[in-house]
Amino acid sequence: MNESRLMRSVLYVPGNNKRFHEKAGTLDIDTAILDLEDSVPPDEKETARSLVREAGRALATKGVDVYVRMNAPTSGLGLDDIRLVASADIRGFVVPKVRGAEDVNLVERTLSSIEENLKPHRFEILPLIETAAGVVRSFDIALAGPRVVGLVFGAFDYTLDMGTSWSKEGIESNFARQKIPIDARAAGISAIDTVYPDPNDEEGFLNDVKVGKKLGYTGKTIIHPKQIAAVNAIFSPTGSELDWARKVIDAYEPALEKGRGAILLDGSLVDMVHFRRAKDILRANDLIKKRQSRSGRGKPLG
Repeated sequence: MNESRLMRSVLYVPGNNKRFHEKAGTLDIDTAILDLEDSVPPDEKETARSLVREAGRALATKGVDVYVRMNAPTSGLGLDDIRLVASADIRGFVVPKVRGAEDVNLVERTLSSIEENLKPHRFEILPLIETAAGVVRSFDIALAGPRVVGLVFGAFDYTLDMGTSWSKEGIESNFARQKIPIDARAAGISAIDTVYPDPNDEEGFLNDVKVGKKLGYTGKTIIHPKQIAAVNAIFSPTGSELDWARKVIDAYEPALEKGRGAILLDGSLVDMVHFRRAKDILRANDLIKKRQSRSGRGKPLG
């Protein structure tokens, strides 16, 4: 996972809805994506840009990491989105319809020119992998530059691009959904799972979140406040995981200093793989604590 960013609950918020912006500031989310793309009609793009800039400032003061989903870089709107909403309150930009590293590089050049007036602020990029070409090239996209801190899977546009449709069973997107976290992990960045569109299907949603975690995702994009608690819980270390991680580190570090690469702990073999996993668990817990301290929201962890 990205060691400096906590992105468990990632809520899409329509860019043209001020009431939703205000509501987002009261929610226990790690990240808000203020949307200028799909949820905003063409005749409201200009108004949404102004509202998003204002909302970014308000949400940042409440401990929420704010990203903006711009329009696609090649749409004729996307680069203007960046120029008109960029501020030090915005953590970065979600780039839709990314088909290759060249799309990221186009955004990178625009951000670099803007940052001259915002130093030392540095924007991050979250490429949205939602086309067949993007899935094929997702590892190259993940390595497109140091601004790229995570890959986001977008199943709905992906299935549309494939000439099929999304289903709760998910067979049509299984390959893409499995490939993206592998490529993200190999590149050393986060992977954010696709949305589940039915907020009233609690059982289906919970199963979907758990599958995403099993596949290696570090968080999930969501569309409704009632989805937040489950996502935060499932993508947070459990008490037993924290106990295990502390026990592994306490036992393995002294052994490592003595040149031992493997030990027995409670009758089970522990080696460097387990040690790294234990450190990941404690690092994630530290990030959660820092976020809760910053925002004043959320349940304290161990």
